[in-house]
Amino acid sequence: NADLANDLGNLLNRTLSMLNRYFNGVVPEPATNATDVDQALIDYANSLGGVVDTCLKEFKLNEALIKIWQLVGKANKYVDERAPWNLAKLEDTNELRSVMYNLVETLRIVALLIKPFLPETGERMWVQLGLTDLDSKGLGDARWGRLPVGTQTTKGDPIFPRLEVEKEEIPEVKPQVKKESAPIQEKPEGVLVNIEDFLKCELVVAEIVEAGPVEGADRLLKLQVDIGSEKRQIVAGIAKHYAPSDLVGKRIIVVRNLKPAKLRGELSEGMLLAATAPDGTLELVSVSDAIPAGSRVK
Repeated sequence: NADLANDLGNLLNRTLSMLNRYFNGVVPEPATNATDVDQALIDYANSLGGVVDTCLKEFKLNEALIKIWQLVGKANKYVDERAPWNLAKLEDTNELRSVMYNLVETLRIVALLIKPFLPETGERMWVQLGLTDLDSKGLGDARWGRLPVGTQTTKGDPIFPRLEVEKEEIPEVKPQVKKESAPIQEKPEGVLVNIEDFLKCELVVAEIVEAGPVEGADRLLKLQVDIGSEKRQIVAGIAKHYAPSDLVGKRIIVVRNLKPAKLRGELSEGMLLAATAPDGTLELVSVSDAIPAGSRVK
């Protein structure tokens, strides 16, 4: 959704622009006394890592993204409420330092949380925030206050540079529609993708050769899978639905070219496909033994 993407892009751009203007791009030390408005943003951001972690384990990907973008919306509202451009006129810089720290720290948490969904966007944000080693970070690092004071940020190119062009094309289409005769059409659910985008996902058959629990995570299982050309480990939140012994030998569908990520300290090198019923019942998408491991799903 272009509007949602612009919300994030604008938040990053305006925050780094103000940080550069007021503090030469360096993250300032926040004051210790937070206002109610400050604390509301801090509390929501600080709790979001755990919320997203739970959503991912339960395959509620849309819900996770909604929660993340709620934080983006709250941060944009926070900019308008706290008005750093007015605080910059005050002789005492305590409030301005706190507001700017809070905004940059919020962006750090957002970059971490969107990494499983938009890895390139998360990486570009991370670099502009002056941070390194994003690949070694997990959802557990999305705790408030881990942004080092004194970090030098670098305002870069817009992270969604094409979105404004797409929005400008819309008015050119509207005059072609006759208001008197055009039927009212409902918007399609979800996000439509073209065939080129869909084909970027390499879906293959994988045979589960070993399955076991993840220490300290009662909802996760780690699976050793054979995808034909190699063996990989996939961590999935299916422990409430499958016993490890029931999975061995099962041939499932996985996304082969998903960027690896760490879940509870375990490397996950792909994502399996599953369907969830309205009552919460979950089943893995699978094929019969007639389809060998490594077969492409088209």
